[in-house]
Amino acid sequence: GKDCEFDLLVSSPPYGDNKTTIPYGQHAYLPLQWIDLNDIDHKVSEDLLRTTLEIDSRSLGGKIKKFSTAEMDFILAKSPTLKKTIKRLSQNHSAKIKKVLSFIFDFDKSLELIVKSVKTNGYFIWTIGNRNVGETTIQNDKILIDLMSRRGAKLVKTINRKILNKRMALRNDSSTTMNKEKILIFRKSATI
Repeated sequence: GKDCEFDLLVSSPPYGDNKTTIPYGQHAYLPLQWIDLNDIDHKVSEDLLRTTLEIDSRSLGGKIKKFSTAEMDFILAKSPTLKKTIKRLSQNHSAKIKKVLSFIFDFDKSLELIVKSVKTNGYFIWTIGNRNVGETTIQNDKILIDLMSRRGAKLVKTINRKILNKRMALRNDSSTTMNKEKILIFRKSATI
């Protein structure tokens, strides 16, 4: 059908909210001053470049959401790994829970569309890292496995990758920064 167009998707999603992980929008702000936005897509509005933070605010996890108990339970039911992570965060860093949940909520919504766009038996290749929030490691790799398996995509291979040419410091004021990523390869099952 029209929803399933691709045999392969290769992506590296953000690892958390863009403002504190890697500010993609800030990084792209200056080059986008010289590119005609119509060359990117005629739907792109110039207000995306209103400030250096605008793209980051509009992307995954960019807006912190208020979750009802039912909504929170619904999100946590999608990933046992996320549920354990939120439980750990609630012990000492409950203020950071909404930040993590907002990112995963947005990421999960995007996965809904992404998985539909790949044909049965097609492959997904994700490069993803695990970040630290409030001295707790957010296991994005395992959360992604949980979310993809719920959508009928089976993990077929995990490859560990060191980040060799890192531009950021190895440590910031709150924790050690990422020095490795994982490449996760999934195959979309015929039974969804």
